Amino acid sequence: MKKLKKILLSPATLAFATVAGLVAFLGVDGSLAASENLIRTEDRPDAAVNTGLQDAVRMFINYFLLFLGIIAVGFIIYAGVLMVTAQGEEEQVNKGKKIITWAAIGIVIILLSYSIVRWIIAVGDGTTT
Repeated sequence: MKKLKKILLSPATLAFATVAGLVAFLGVDGSLAASENLIRTEDRPDAAVNTGLQDAVRMFINYFLLFLGIIAVGFIIYAGVLMVTAQGEEEQVNKGKKIITWAAIGIVIILLSYSIVRWIIAVGDGTTT
């Protein structure tokens, strides 16, 4: 069981899952990037590619942060199960508390990074004063 946890939570597995999710979402041929919603040809012909790339980057960042948030919530659930099934073992309870603490810190960092990215994008678009 420990080997399975170690394999499932390894950085290589998480990276593979992220890439696989993006490929499944975007499609192998990148058809989402070529959709009408991302490319606005009525603005300027040369702006169409930039707008599509900007929207694709925004979408990637949003989904990546969502993915990280789901992982953090999963760790909180795992820690809760660990604490409930500890049966009085102080080591297991402390391990659960530590996981919850780090997951909460991770959620705060995810929310801050989302805010910072939105601010940077707004400044780049010129929508802020």
